[in-house]
Amino acid sequence: MKGYLRQANKDDMDLLFEWANEESVRRNSFSMRTISYEEHQRWFTQILAKTDCKQYIYILEGEAIGQVRLQTDGDTAEISYSICSAKRCRGYGKIMLQLLYKQAKEDFPKVKFLIAKVKPDNIASKKVFMDLGYTEQDGVFQIKLDMKEATLNDIKIAGSGGVLFLTNNVITISLFDWLRGQCEVYLYSEYLHIDQLKEWKPSLIVSYNYKYLIEKDIIDYMKENIINLHISYLPWNRGSDPNIWSFIDDTPKGVTIHQISTRLDAGKILYQKECHFETEQETFETSYWKLNQLIIELFKEKWEDIWTKKYILFEQKGIGSYHKRRDLERIKEKVPFEWNDNISDFLVRYNAFYKK
Repeated sequence: MKGYLRQANKDDMDLLFEWANEESVRRNSFSMRTISYEEHQRWFTQILAKTDCKQYIYILEGEAIGQVRLQTDGDTAEISYSICSAKRCRGYGKIMLQLLYKQAKEDFPKVKFLIAKVKPDNIASKKVFMDLGYTEQDGVFQIKLDMKEATLNDIKIAGSGGVLFLTNNVITISLFDWLRGQCEVYLYSEYLHIDQLKEWKPSLIVSYNYKYLIEKDIIDYMKENIINLHISYLPWNRGSDPNIWSFIDDTPKGVTIHQISTRLDAGKILYQKECHFETEQETFETSYWKLNQLIIELFKEKWEDIWTKKYILFEQKGIGSYHKRRDLERIKEKVPFEWNDNISDFLVRYNAFYKK
């Protein structure tokens, strides 16, 4: 059952107020401040009275689980949507937007384009629009309403098992797409709560460029079935900006797939691979891309053993190193550099400053 959209009415005001102030909804909004009830009441009354805007509620098996709004301007309508926190990461957002495609043509026959503005780190929403055929330019997704519609049968609803893929970086999407050909896998880019995890029940969590701290209760619940992809040769360069620090500190360079523990980037290692760079020929950007490509290749190569747990874990050896984001900010204040700077040229300037 795929559910349906109905227009919002006055009885939905409190429900939409609750959804609008959910932590992740505010974080992904361009205005992140908390909305007061009085402000919401005024806004909602205006929305119901408008003719150029429609607010819909997504109903599935008699339960309201999401909302989507269309604000028209000439031949274009802008989308704003959210799924309630308890029902995320199951494919419902994609289904709701597919239902909206047909609804928009019925309610706004003069509209030719749907657009949506998505914040850069909201990778899950970006992927939803990409999968539905929207094109992106500068963070704005667009689709033409006379395009051929995808069938709802092409969209799967997540159940128990499979892989929960945590990320906030578009560089990881190629691996996510590859995983979809191997197993059931679901993308998530928000802060993960234990209640969500207990409802979804994934068999494995893969964290790759995920910006949120994973709490102990989640680590304990997954019973070691939670791994991270880190672009350093652990134990060297735990934490932030590992590829840059490997050049600054002249430490081993490589990639590591490891279990997640309560200490950041300190869990037992499944696999790792060392690599070398010619600094005269590399920039920080090229080294970053090469390390990410290396860890993606390593993950694909070892995937069957990762999924079936046919690996031998080993502890990280030695003290290694750890850096916070502000550590690099302090360096940049004294020796400025850009992402596309030649690494060798930077090291000459860095050594001249710190060794003078």
